[in-house]
Amino acid sequence: MRIVSLTIDSTVFAETREERVYLPAGYAAGGAYPLAVVHDGRDYATYGDLMVALDNLIAAGDIPPLLALLIQTEDRMGEYPRGRRHARYVVDELLPAAAAGFSFSARPSERVLLGASLGAVASLATAFRHPGMFGGLVLKSSAFIFDDRLLETRESPAFRRVARLVRVLRRTPELPATRAFISTGELEGLADENRVLADFLRAQGVDVLFKSAWDGHH
Repeated sequence: MRIVSLTIDSTVFAETREERVYLPAGYAAGGAYPLAVVHDGRDYATYGDLMVALDNLIAAGDIPPLLALLIQTEDRMGEYPRGRRHARYVVDELLPAAAAGFSFSARPSERVLLGASLGAVASLATAFRHPGMFGGLVLKSSAFIFDDRLLETRESPAFRRVARLVRVLRRTPELPATRAFISTGELEGLADENRVLADFLRAQGVDVLFKSAWDGHH
């Protein structure tokens, strides 16, 4: 396993971003590796031992060798809920920059967006704004607001942005050939909203696997 840097001069955000790329053991240029775009990737690596988990899963044969783009923003509360600019960054800047230096599959079925909480919001917004680019979603403890009455107890502007995003998503066409894993903690305040999210995506034609655990917003 190797972690390498990926510098992106972003016109979308008018700044230079330093992202990281996970390369599996035995990585060889020219291969069509499956791709995972991991929101808050630095945090996943630091607090969730993501690199160790991927190494072990690959070594056990549970998942194929893959590339992971570990992306991080310093303004997740502002960037992730808005969706539009972040989605442009991922599709128009991140993927081309990664493709210029690394080998990964062009098949949507082998491209996955992953995120937790607002990272899950950014993942789904990117998939909806660019249908057909990604065929898989991993949405963990998603911070979605489907019931606007919940805004009365949540003061953060981020939740109002999420609620507006949901209204946009309700008007969009179905996602083509997409599967999603959705997980939630029974003790977190938005557990029911994650169930609504699962039902909403099923209605959009998404193949959904939903899991809950006796846990919080972890």
